[in-house]
Amino acid sequence: MDNYIDIKLSENNEGIYDINIAENGDFELEDSFDTSIILSLGTDARASESEMPIPELRRGWWGNLYNSTKEHETGSKLWLLSQSRMIQDTLISANDYAKKCLDWLQNDNHLKNINVSGNLTENGIKLNIKQIRKDDRIKNLFYDLWERSQFK
Repeated sequence: MDNYIDIKLSENNEGIYDINIAENGDFELEDSFDTSIILSLGTDARASESEMPIPELRRGWWGNLYNSTKEHETGSKLWLLSQSRMIQDTLISANDYAKKCLDWLQNDNHLKNINVSGNLTENGIKLNIKQIRKDDRIKNLFYDLWERSQFK
């Protein structure tokens, strides 16, 4: 059976995530990719010139400058939608951006498949990230965009 080990994050009442520390002082681990998913969604990918014409507003994670493969950029472009009206087109773009930033989990053979579907809510968008493991076990992670998050 495959191991799915990641550092465990916990969300507090204000929507802030923090790393869990075990009693022995080491990072607490969990059998999931939840932390990898949260970091992929919450890290800003750099916008292209067509998406953001002003260079200093294109954002992006500095670690991508040192990515030797250039095949995958860490992060999502969900931040481009934070000022959008919550309409069907925004939902479609959010699903696409989220799926694209999470495809590495399947491409790097960590998961058999990863699916993203979102719903419009009165507070933003709720994403359902369905992780299909290589042993066909399924885990869902629900993630609220723009509600109590950095995406506001």
